[in-house]
Amino acid sequence: MYDHPDLIVLILHPDIDPSLISEQLCLEPSLTHLAGDQVITPRGQVVTGSKYHDSRWQYTIPIDSEADLQKELFSLVKLLCGHSAFLRKIASEGGKTDVFFTATDQHVALVIGPALMKMMAESDISFGFEFFTN
Repeated sequence: MYDHPDLIVLILHPDIDPSLISEQLCLEPSLTHLAGDQVITPRGQVVTGSKYHDSRWQYTIPIDSEADLQKELFSLVKLLCGHSAFLRKIASEGGKTDVFFTATDQHVALVIGPALMKMMAESDISFGFEFFTN
């Protein structure tokens, strides 16, 4: 369970080596899986006979309660848009790039303006919300 809001970048691809994503974006991921790897639960248990059907790369930014969420999101998207050719290549190969905002029971408001939406659309970045309740 999350105890604070996070911004999460999740990149899925049919078979890319996640280390290539790290190299291209110059970011250290919080989670990676290569297509075909054995599935392991968050508690470290191997799921017998189950393999990941795609490669996954995740980057997590914890959001402090005092932080300006819109500025944090804008900074993240600006960083990602600096690699828009790479992200569009991911999309053209059957992958996708999503930015998620995870929220807890805290009150949080977020407005995504047209300029930011345009930047995201031009780089094939989707945005989603994930809510957790107690």
